[in-house]
Amino acid sequence: IDPDLARVVRKAGEDRGVEFKLGVTPVAFEGGDRVKEVATSDGDLIKADFVVLAIGQTPNTALASSAGVKCSDYGIVVDERSRAAEDVYAAGDCAQQRNVVTGSPANFGLGTVAYWQARVAGLNIAGINASSPGWLGAAATHVFDLEVACVGINTRCARRAGIDVVSVLVPSWNAAEYYPRKSRVYLKIIVRRDDGRLVGAQVVGPRGSAQRIALLSLV
Repeated sequence: IDPDLARVVRKAGEDRGVEFKLGVTPVAFEGGDRVKEVATSDGDLIKADFVVLAIGQTPNTALASSAGVKCSDYGIVVDERSRAAEDVYAAGDCAQQRNVVTGSPANFGLGTVAYWQARVAGLNIAGINASSPGWLGAAATHVFDLEVACVGINTRCARRAGIDVVSVLVPSWNAAEYYPRKSRVYLKIIVRRDDGRLVGAQVVGPRGSAQRIALLSLV
């Protein structure tokens, strides 16, 4: 998600006593049999009972490469039928995918994408012709009591892809304004400047907010 919505999520954490250290990196884990402190690049030591590393993923293409199958930084290169070579199919986190918004190679790292890519591969292996033009990368998660969801590309990805976009952040409510116990919903829409075509959307809000992304995925 873009920084403006990320700040909403960050504030929700800070309101619950979570401290965020931005712009620094961990450089060492201190302790004996188990971690006790984390040393950061700004010279700080953070006491810790355990550490969770969320550092992304790298496709494991060693087997495919050794067999002469074409690979890229995004994984095993496959066509719209999930085929990597004659009688060779690949799907999931090890396989390259196509972002239908940019038309560029991608690796979404999402179970939903892996499922459908594998379904396409399985149907073709079974002799049933199936294909997919690519994926939108729709995703949703919970952070505290907030739903955070997105689809398509954000403004940073748009710039990197050379797509000139405009965006609008629309604060609203999850119920009628006069209704008691309502909560804020923040919806961001990103469209191409030239033709107004939707290229991305993001939402942060209470339970049920992510359904807005499910709807926008169909646009």
